[in-house]
Amino acid sequence: GVPVRDVLVADASRRTKAVNAYVSGLGPTRRVVVYDTLLREATPAEVTSVVAHELGHAKDRDVWVGTLTGALGAAAAVVALYLIGSWAPLLRLAGVDSVAEPRAVPLLIALVTVVGLVAAPVQALVSRRVEARADAH
Repeated sequence: GVPVRDVLVADASRRTKAVNAYVSGLGPTRRVVVYDTLLREATPAEVTSVVAHELGHAKDRDVWVGTLTGALGAAAAVVALYLIGSWAPLLRLAGVDSVAEPRAVPLLIALVTVVGLVAAPVQALVSRRVEARADAH
């Protein structure tokens, strides 16, 4: 009962030994892709379970939500980086006048690292909830 346009088999064995599947596409282009390694190495019951999991992602429109969330998150990160990178006390501490200076690259790397460390637990929490919901499907 979950609409997908195609179920495709990826020739993944040329690149990896991993067994995997995924759902991709938005709206009428939605499709499930199954690795050839999964079909070759897993039991039929395991393949059914993995495909059901991926159909759970399709049913809940996880690709659409993930794409939108990622785009909004990237935009928010750029705005936050601009605002933090424009903060005069931080610029003075880094010994630069502007975040646009080449000498500000270490500051930018530090800011991106800190933001990544802060954001990682939130991303993991969201990802685990999405994956658990797909597992339940």
